[in-house]
Amino acid sequence: MVYDVAIIGSGPGGYVAAIRAGQLGKKVLLVEKDKLGGVCLNYGCIPSKAIIHIAHLYRKIKWMNEIGLAMGEIELDYAKIKSWKEQVVDRLRKGIKFLLDSYGVEQIQGNAKIFEGGKIEVEGKSFDTKNIIIATGSSPLELPNLKIDGKDVLDSTAALELTELPKRLLVVGGGAIGLELGCAFQNFGSELFVVEIMDQLLPGFDKEVSEVIKRNITKKGGHVYLNSKVVEVKKANGKINVVIDTQGKNEELEVDKILLSVGRKPNNQDINLKGLGVDKKGFVQVDEFQRTNLENVFAIGDITGPPFLAHRASKQGIVAAEVISGMKSAYDYRAIPSTFFTDPEIISIGKSQEEASKEREILVGKFPFLALGRALTQGSTEGFVKVIADKQSNVILGIQAVGEGVSELNGEATLAIEATLTLEDLGLVMHAHPTLSEALMESAENALRKAIHILNR
Repeated sequence: MVYDVAIIGSGPGGYVAAIRAGQLGKKVLLVEKDKLGGVCLNYGCIPSKAIIHIAHLYRKIKWMNEIGLAMGEIELDYAKIKSWKEQVVDRLRKGIKFLLDSYGVEQIQGNAKIFEGGKIEVEGKSFDTKNIIIATGSSPLELPNLKIDGKDVLDSTAALELTELPKRLLVVGGGAIGLELGCAFQNFGSELFVVEIMDQLLPGFDKEVSEVIKRNITKKGGHVYLNSKVVEVKKANGKINVVIDTQGKNEELEVDKILLSVGRKPNNQDINLKGLGVDKKGFVQVDEFQRTNLENVFAIGDITGPPFLAHRASKQGIVAAEVISGMKSAYDYRAIPSTFFTDPEIISIGKSQEEASKEREILVGKFPFLALGRALTQGSTEGFVKVIADKQSNVILGIQAVGEGVSELNGEATLAIEATLTLEDLGLVMHAHPTLSEALMESAENALRKAIHILNR
């Protein structure tokens, strides 16, 4: 049998591509070496957000005790929480399998090797296909002096498998994955230490946003080391002693676990395709149709490089499936939404203030949650919404926000940039009161110096 398309990897790119190709009547083979849904569903996006949500509730219940809704002592059973998390993952995995089966997608578990001429080998069995979609994803990077062992030095997968909370947790790397889990464990009661080699958390993102995260971590008793790096790790008597070079001075910490989160590398070890175009880090290069430089070979998701986002992989998967099916489809990189479930949450769409200001004259509007009724009623006044626009045309170039619940603003913010809306367009839309979305309207109007609920300066 010759398949119309073989997809290697069933993460949020691979399984979505398989479903879309199945909808379009293609004969599809989907190969997964581990569990259906890939890293995102089983070890990343979904389980981490389940844990993060419970950690948020745990902190929120404590706050409720402070404002008059007393519920007494809270009993934390982390092993039971982990079990619930697995139930959530299992339910979603079954839902994906139902959809794949419904569209006639053949699924095989095993390690796939890709060869020239449309040849796929899975656990000794060969398969022929007209098209190949590489969706093999990425894996955590390690440091020369810090290797992941799954016991003391953890990646995000191992951190989510813990059955007991570490009393003292060191996160090496101030990016999204490390900070999301670090903030969750801190909300559960772990003492948090974060080491970042750059001069801000979340390097490359809005500095005002990252400063809110840093301030919130330290306010809750955590410790953030910027311009710092781990120089030595010593293990003895069940404890981990870590020497940190922080701005030229050494400091020693004693922790229970280390979460290493310093970037990701491509899973390209089984791609046996001569001449396949890759960059210097090994990520597969693609055009807007997700085509590689080799005929009938496509690539989607993390294997194509950053940003490492599930929704980006899914969009790329749809494009690849549609192009293979002869449809006019292409991936538009204009507005890729980033959402980080730190404490508080972050969204970033389009250009940051720093990026935009290097290219042109801009207008910046900002609205603080301290002036937002909905935020006050939730007891979550930390944060703001910021809108960046071109000064000449007022077209919105970027939107960033930080605060409790801002992940739900992502859709409107992305649409505003994707649809090339102006500040006037966003400001004219009537937003329900009291909601967090009012901050989008008010920040747009602040850029035009006509916001109602703050002084326009």
